Amino acid sequence: MNTQKILLPITNALDTAALLYAQDIAISKDSQLVVLYITSPLTFSSCYAYPSILYSIANLNMDSIETAHKALTNKIHSILTKCNHEVVCLIGPQIDTILNVIEEQNIDLVVLPDEPTLLNKFANNKDKLAKKTNVPIMTYQSQKQA
Repeated sequence: MNTQKILLPITNALDTAALLYAQDIAISKDSQLVVLYITSPLTFSSCYAYPSILYSIANLNMDSIETAHKALTNKIHSILTKCNHEVVCLIGPQIDTILNVIEEQNIDLVVLPDEPTLLNKFANNKDKLAKKTNVPIMTYQSQKQA
């Protein structure tokens, strides 16, 4: 079975190497790459206990968030020049947002980049995600090791 759609969720800094890695996989599998950028306006974990507060604050900054999403989308388009791709920017909790996109976009493979500043959270998210989906998860670790 050939992979039809590959999801690359990004929740931190834009990692060009991860984008190019995912692009290479998409090319090798003749697939579409869906890049999902997840914005979480508040990163304090205690705020996730109060989602209405989180989204209320996000709504206060919607103009700046939309401007940042447009700039990010343009940057990703300028990097991914060799494969069919789509950029989706959403606001929400990481795991739930990824799961929703997996279902809505009929994703066949997820490529999770490591995010060095959130390494423990990354490993935790991979485990949580793997428990909630049957879609294969591949990890990409940057060659930049501190």
